[in-house]
Amino acid sequence: MELAVVARRLCGPLTGVGRYLEYLLYHWGRTDSPFRRIVVYAPQAPSLEPGTITGRVELRVAPSRLPPLVWENLVLPLRMGRADVTFGPYTLPWRTAGIAVVSNLGIYESRPEDFTWSQRMRTVPFFRRSAQRARLVIANSDSTGRDLVQYLGVDAGKIRVIYPGVDDVFRPRGGDRVPERLARAWSLPEGPFFLFVGKLSKRRNLPMLLDAFGRLRRERGTPHSLLIIGPDYQGVNAPARIAERGLQGAAFYLPFAGRDDLVEL
Repeated sequence: MELAVVARRLCGPLTGVGRYLEYLLYHWGRTDSPFRRIVVYAPQAPSLEPGTITGRVELRVAPSRLPPLVWENLVLPLRMGRADVTFGPYTLPWRTAGIAVVSNLGIYESRPEDFTWSQRMRTVPFFRRSAQRARLVIANSDSTGRDLVQYLGVDAGKIRVIYPGVDDVFRPRGGDRVPERLARAWSLPEGPFFLFVGKLSKRRNLPMLLDAFGRLRRERGTPHSLLIIGPDYQGVNAPARIAERGLQGAAFYLPFAGRDDLVEL
């Protein structure tokens, strides 16, 4: 059997869904599987950690300058052929032959106020089509599973909840201070710190986080700094929010950090 993996989310700097897919590929290449071959399709060479692609996993780049979702529906079906099973996070090509499996890590419709009309129109129809078309839908939580049933009309009987795992390298290493190397590189204080990692979407409530952090400093004299890491694709504007609350020198924003830096933090 052959498994085809839709991997447009591996391109560019990897964030949550890209990392999720990267780790799946890493472990699929090192564990027993009913698939004799796992073929990963991407529109450009992905930014993967060395050694991710190994064993029965192979990468095929189908280059295109089209937007990723357009590539997935126009270019990919011509290059992919007919696999026994096709898997993708969130979306699959509109016309997918064979058995389809899709994973979903949270949908927009449960919090429509957090996304623009255009964002929802570009994505929700593909989320719905992919989940309804799939033989199996993998949800990252019971909450996501319920949302898939309520908002996308997915048959509850084909949803399986599989919680995201944690790589063994992400373990406390002792101490509670910003690592000296990163403090120098990013001009951060070397004292204790709180860490937020994720896209700055509205549903992640960055203003509330900053308000809570400010209260801790005012009311309890907490010595910690706050480090916020993640791309701002919705115009949340973390530096402006920090300045509004007078938290310069206490809260810091970085658009991206590599895996080694995150492990060290």
